[in-house]
Amino acid sequence: MATPIEKFYVGSDFRVEESDVTELGVSIRSVGLLQSILVRETDDGYEVLAGRRRLRAMRDFLNWMELEEGKHFIVNPTVDALVAQLEENDHRENFTPQEKAALIHSIHSEGIERYGLAVKGSVTDGWSIDKTAVKIGRDKSYVSRMLLIYDNLHLVRDCYGFNDCLNKIKREKENYALNEIRHTKAKKAKYTGNIAEYFNNITVASAEDFLPTLQDDLVDFIFTDPPFAIDYANKYLDTDYYDIPYEDDPESILNVIKTIIPHLYRVLKLNKYMVMWCDFNLFTKLRGFMEDAGFRTSAIPVEWIKIGTAGKTKQPHLKLGSATQYAILAWKGDPELTIKGRANYFPYEIVRKNRIHQAQMPEALVEDFMNTFSHEGDLVLDCFAGSLVSLRAAFKTKRKWIGCEKQFGNVEDGKTYTKEWIGD
Repeated sequence: MATPIEKFYVGSDFRVEESDVTELGVSIRSVGLLQSILVRETDDGYEVLAGRRRLRAMRDFLNWMELEEGKHFIVNPTVDALVAQLEENDHRENFTPQEKAALIHSIHSEGIERYGLAVKGSVTDGWSIDKTAVKIGRDKSYVSRMLLIYDNLHLVRDCYGFNDCLNKIKREKENYALNEIRHTKAKKAKYTGNIAEYFNNITVASAEDFLPTLQDDLVDFIFTDPPFAIDYANKYLDTDYYDIPYEDDPESILNVIKTIIPHLYRVLKLNKYMVMWCDFNLFTKLRGFMEDAGFRTSAIPVEWIKIGTAGKTKQPHLKLGSATQYAILAWKGDPELTIKGRANYFPYEIVRKNRIHQAQMPEALVEDFMNTFSHEGDLVLDCFAGSLVSLRAAFKTKRKWIGCEKQFGNVEDGKTYTKEWIGD
C-alpha cells in the first residue's frame, strides 16, 4: 500500500545543522533503499522514529511522491522516538556533545513528566537518572555528565568535543569558587591606608563619556591600556586563562581612541607624561593621533618584556612567538623623568594566578612606571581601568588616582581583588 510522502514528518530533531544527503540519495537511486525507515502512526500522519536522513534523501533529492509500507517504511508504535533518534544518530554521523546532551535531557525530562521525579526515601517509584541510563543503555555517570553539559550549554556552545565541554565547565566552576573565596577573604581583610578614597574615584563609564567631565590641567600622569583593535581574542589570548572574548572591534576602538586623545592632552598638566599601551602595528597611527592633538611622542616604543613566557603566535612553524607588549610614551611640554637613564624595556613576569581580567598587568610593572614618570602625591589617570591594577600601583607608590571602567563587573571584581591584595 502506497502512502503520499508528505504524510511523513519528523517530530523532533536535535541536530542543529542538517547534513548533506546527496551521497545517500545517489546510493538509494543506484542500489535501492537497503533499510526501511521506522515510523509510528499519529493523527498527523506518520512520525519518523529512525531514518530522518533517508526520508530527506527520498523526498528532497530523489523527489519521490509516495512510500510503500514494508518496502520503504515499517510501522512500530512501541519504539520510543527520542531513544530511536539517539541510537540511530549516535552510531552513524555523531551528534555534537551539545546536541546529544539536549536529546538525553529530553529523554530524562519525558520520564520525569510521565512518572514523576524519584525522591530518596519516598514510596513513590518516580523517574531517576538510573532509569534514564537503563533506557538508553548507558551508565549513570554518563547520563549525569550529559545533563551537566545541557545545564551549561551557554558555556560550551563553542566546544567541539565531550571532554572539551566538561573541562570548560570545570574551569568555570573553579573560577566561580575562586571568586567566592576572594569575596569572602576581602570582607575579612584588614588593610592599612584609606583605600576607600581610591574606590570613590572609580567611575563606571566609558572613556569617551568620562573624560569630557574632567577639568583642564588636572592630572600629573596618564597610564592607560585601551583595547588593541586587532581582534585580540582570536589572535593572541591564551585559552588556559581567557574564556571571555575580548571586545576590540578595530573600527570602533580606533574611533574611540581618536576621540579621547584630545581630552587626554587637555586634562594633562604641562611638563607631564602619558603612557598608552597599544598593538605594535598601530604604533605609528596612534602616535599620529597624539601629535595631532599636541602631544610630543617618542619614536621608540616602551616595551614590557614578559619573563618566563614563550609568547603567542598562530603560526609557530613560521613566526616566533611574541613575548613583548608595546606602549607609546607621550608628553606635554618639556618634562623630566623621575628616574633618569632608564632603558625603554621593563622586564616583568605575567600574572599567572588569581587573575581577574583578560589583559591584567602585574602590579610591580605598573609601580615601576609610576616611579619613573611621576612623583609621590601626583594624580594618576587611567581611563581604561580594567582590573584596577593602576589604582593598586598608585596606592602602593603613594600617588592619588582617578579613573573609569565601562564594565561594572570589572570594577566590582577589581575592588574585591584589591582588598584581598592589600590584606595579604
